[in-house]
Amino acid sequence: MKRKSETSGMTLVEMAVGMFVASLVISGAYKLQSNITRSVERERDKSILLSEILNTGRLIERDIRSTGYGLPGNGLLRVIVDGNEELFLFTNSINVTAAITAQVNTGAHLLQLSDAQGFNVGDWVCIKNGDQVTYHTVHNVNIDDNRIHLENGVGSSIQAGAQIHRAESRRYFVDPLEAVLYRESNGSVMRISDRINTLNLSPRGNAGSDMMLTPQNAQSIHVTLGGMVRSGGNEQLYSETTEINIRNAAL
Repeated sequence: MKRKSETSGMTLVEMAVGMFVASLVISGAYKLQSNITRSVERERDKSILLSEILNTGRLIERDIRSTGYGLPGNGLLRVIVDGNEELFLFTNSINVTAAITAQVNTGAHLLQLSDAQGFNVGDWVCIKNGDQVTYHTVHNVNIDDNRIHLENGVGSSIQAGAQIHRAESRRYFVDPLEAVLYRESNGSVMRISDRINTLNLSPRGNAGSDMMLTPQNAQSIHVTLGGMVRSGGNEQLYSETTEINIRNAAL
């Protein structure tokens, strides 16, 4: 008597179950690989950002340590522009100095000097009037008459005999539209970092006191630099703060 031969094989249900399990494994492996890739990219971006913060911090520290040279005061100016902090650093490396020979009334733009040589249109100048030190930009210079016109009027009257100094400027600022950090040196602008978009400044006195309102009297400054690193669907801020002593600060 003949028997029917039995053949082994997979039913459609078994194939469907197998394909479903395989899809779960592949999907899990893909998600794991995606998470690992994102983690690697995040750590890479974080490493690049921290490296740029470190290098930029060294550049700012070098500038701050030389600021105030040849000037009465520490040569530091903190300005708020549209809610963003800007750091101005001044020196007078070629020692261009003159006396203001006539009294200047509050709000006036015109200064009569003992010698206008060495002062140029677009330059910054530093004026020491008693205990007050202020900074201004030059709008026009008349060498023959030894006169200079300031961009903006003086905030208070200046007595004859006050000293005026040429101030070479360096400025650090974050462009609010591009969200990148720039350094401007005597009118020449250089892009410092595409990743650093946070600049916070905290001038300090001898005992660490807050000098936000009088940065020209600060002994040191806390500089915070930071940037955003994407983490999943969000961005996380990473920053570093450095305390820098001002070498030429008045005691």
